[in-house]
Amino acid sequence: GKQPKDATLTALAGLATAADRFPYFTGNDVASLATLTKVGRDILAKSTVAAVIEYLGLQETVNQASGALQKNQNGADIPDKDRFLSNINVYSKGEVDKKKGMQQYAFNAPSNAVGGKWYPVIFRRSTGSTGELASRVIITTTSADGNYEMNNCEFNGMVMPGGWTDRGSYAA
Repeated sequence: GKQPKDATLTALAGLATAADRFPYFTGNDVASLATLTKVGRDILAKSTVAAVIEYLGLQETVNQASGALQKNQNGADIPDKDRFLSNINVYSKGEVDKKKGMQQYAFNAPSNAVGGKWYPVIFRRSTGSTGELASRVIITTTSADGNYEMNNCEFNGMVMPGGWTDRGSYAA
């Protein structure tokens, strides 16, 4: 089988045909035969994509994928964001905006502060804070030059109902 005016037809004519075999091209004007299995014939016999999906048993996969969060939405498609944030134990911007997040307060040490002496700092949780498990407290004094007696001190802990914890983070 030669087709002198067409190399593609010559490649096809050179194949030995047989049942359940079909031609395909492996390169420019180069053909080969592949075997068409029963599965391949069954899939080719399907008239719709839905029928192929059903034949392959992929309908549940399609159902799961259609209900899944989409990566390109970056969380915008989370149906219950408050519950999601609660499940992963983080604050949302909305909670921070409602003053449940971090707040900063600044105050000066007494003018007669003496080095080596302990000074009480009292934190009272408001009655409206009962829904919160704890308040994180970080106290840091300035490390300015001079004879400021409370230079470079830090406390890092949690104030909780019934007590407090000290994370033991102190500057020297």
